[in-house]
Amino acid sequence: MDTFDRAIIRKVLLGKASQDEIEAFNQWYKRQSESQVDLRLLLGESGDNLEQKLWGKIKTQTQLKKTPSGKRFPIRLITRFAAVFLFFLLSIGGIFSLILSYPDQTEETQTWKAFENTKGMIKTIQLPDGSKVQLFHDSKIWVASDFSRNRTIKLQGEAFFEVERDSLNPFRVYTHSITTKVLGTSFLIQARDSLSEAVQVRTGKVSVSLPGKFHQELEPGNRLEWTDSILKIEDKADDQAFDWVDGVLRFENETLAEMVSKLENWYGVTISLEKNPSASCRLTGTYQNLSLEEILKLISFSIPLDYRIQENHVQLHIQSCQP
Repeated sequence: MDTFDRAIIRKVLLGKASQDEIEAFNQWYKRQSESQVDLRLLLGESGDNLEQKLWGKIKTQTQLKKTPSGKRFPIRLITRFAAVFLFFLLSIGGIFSLILSYPDQTEETQTWKAFENTKGMIKTIQLPDGSKVQLFHDSKIWVASDFSRNRTIKLQGEAFFEVERDSLNPFRVYTHSITTKVLGTSFLIQARDSLSEAVQVRTGKVSVSLPGKFHQELEPGNRLEWTDSILKIEDKADDQAFDWVDGVLRFENETLAEMVSKLENWYGVTISLEKNPSASCRLTGTYQNLSLEEILKLISFSIPLDYRIQENHVQLHIQSCQP
């Protein structure tokens, strides 16, 4: 496939191209048609099948028009161009990866609706297409205002996605560096900062990419990590990343400071220790769907402690742990 100036393609599709640029575009497009390599729209369709779908969306007959030089554009090229342009409008540019890039579209034309979660709870957002997003602590998403046609989300923090399938309208999540694209599946994304991002798949297939760096297809159990510009892929990742999605709070030989930090984030409280406990106090245990008081009672069987809960504040009195 011979190359063509993307800036001109963009201008043609947006109706801002000059007559010479339109003619150059048509000549280029005809060459692609003759070599059976049309503009691929990432739908897994052959050129003929794709063209039939696009033609079906055109409701009016496109007629011949004269150029300033008196030349006529072939009907076939005009109708093909109309089909491409119509599909561009319907997809809001989201599927034309050849033509549009995420920063250009979102920064210049896209508007967003924000959803944010703090500590102490898991916030669930139901999307217009039936998909669901669970936001972990201190996380935020931005949903495209035209989401019903352009299933696009930006994420900062950590979230679990359960996506309804739509083969003609892929679901995309943009984080600091990487793009995650699916048709219908469930997966987790961790993107607290630009230095460390991860995608882990629970069901279905997920495509993860960073232009010029990598493009990976992930299946259930796969985990991709992009840390300090180093790519790591696990085929059978530990399911513990999904703990919070399932209401599981896990401690693995953790110090009291680590325990207190997790409890504060999980329940949205502040915890103070009445005395400085021994460094030998460590906690290991797995707890699921428990209230704060229930979990403190269970922890007291492992670590000798007394507690007092006053609204959003907890006082812990830790007795000496056995060395």
